Amino acid sequence: MFRHAARSFLPDRHYLPVAMPTHDVQVFDVLTRARDGSLDRYSRLDEVLAMPAEARVYRDQPVVDTSGATGSTAKLGLGLNVVSSLIQALGGDAGISVQSENVTGVRYSYTKVVSDRVDLASLDRRLFLADLRPDLHNAADLLAAGRIYVVVGALRARALEVEFVRDGTKGVDVDIPAIQAMVGGDVAVTVESHRSSRMTFTGKTTLTVAAKAARLNLAPDRIWINEQMHAAGEIRGLGDEDDTYSFLTGDEFRLA
Repeated sequence: MFRHAARSFLPDRHYLPVAMPTHDVQVFDVLTRARDGSLDRYSRLDEVLAMPAEARVYRDQPVVDTSGATGSTAKLGLGLNVVSSLIQALGGDAGISVQSENVTGVRYSYTKVVSDRVDLASLDRRLFLADLRPDLHNAADLLAAGRIYVVVGALRARALEVEFVRDGTKGVDVDIPAIQAMVGGDVAVTVESHRSSRMTFTGKTTLTVAAKAARLNLAPDRIWINEQMHAAGEIRGLGDEDDTYSFLTGDEFRLA
């Protein structure tokens, strides 16, 4: 469900969706390849390699104008759970519910998307002078097996656009002040009037919804980065156990 919401604006096929959108994904994260082809978080690059300096990064680059882009439409109960999870991840105090028998579904899409991108030539130069830290035996095995990847691009959404619909197409107006009161926290709700079918939730934090990962290669005299990006599966295992928000769980998502 989270993957489908991201696919409408991914710049190219090398971006992998994050299984659960989170602020805890960044460039230079080190990932390992699982048996099913997905990537799991392992560490940070400077924890695995001794490097002379960090490579150049281009941050907060506009991706596309995703406002109004094709998103995902889900049945009401499932859609409210997904949207509530994303609102909490953006910094909201709670999820949302609606008081309307006419609403049967929820359409949602990420908006205000920006990218962080590592300059690969700059990274390759740093890797030429880098060395594996001597006490990391497991990392050495993974690197030798070609299972170490580094995040070289990340897409971050600053907002979530939500529309309540009937029969999957027709917008249904809802009580906006009531929804604003539910959300709270550091999330702003933007609408054109007190009753509307469509609204935008903008948080102070951003959600990483997709990332691009390149494999590290090992030779006796150097480490280098593969110009071919990993292009299968998804990125997983990125949430901390003490996260203050949850995904698709919790009594706060009971429907009215």
